[in-house]
Amino acid sequence: MRSAVSDVLIFCPQTRRPVPTGLTTDMVIFKTLPPVTVPLRCPACGQVHKWKPAEAWIAETSGLVCPA
Repeated sequence: MRSAVSDVLIFCPQTRRPVPTGLTTDMVIFKTLPPVTVPLRCPACGQVHKWKPAEAWIAETSGLVCPA
């Protein structure tokens, strides 16, 4: 069994709300992201923010999915 797909989130520095980065744990292995700055057009405020993986977290999921 593997975990369900989860969004990688950061806080918008303007609104202090969590926002998705556009990455999911299905797309990447979170712990393997390099420590580089990544730009993001914020869906909460419309500005471009720069974030690093150390500032991000994985959204909690409520269940498990069996592999196909």
